[in-house]
Amino acid sequence: MPESLDETIVCVDCGGTARLMRTWPPDDPPEEGDIVTYQCPDCGERLDIVLDVEDDLRGDAIPDA
Repeated sequence: MPESLDETIVCVDCGGTARLMRTWPPDDPPEEGDIVTYQCPDCGERLDIVLDVEDDLRGDAIPDA
């Protein structure tokens, strides 16, 4: 699981900047199966992402455990 989530991602619908709608306290980060939600102010699209052990929202490769 990523140590931190990006505050913004590229919107898959319009190419705008979608912003993270919720943050987590440092002592209770999101876990596998949690839903991370972003919203794009340009097109209004809501992007829900279910975190998986293979997800890496920062774009870095996840090494094999």
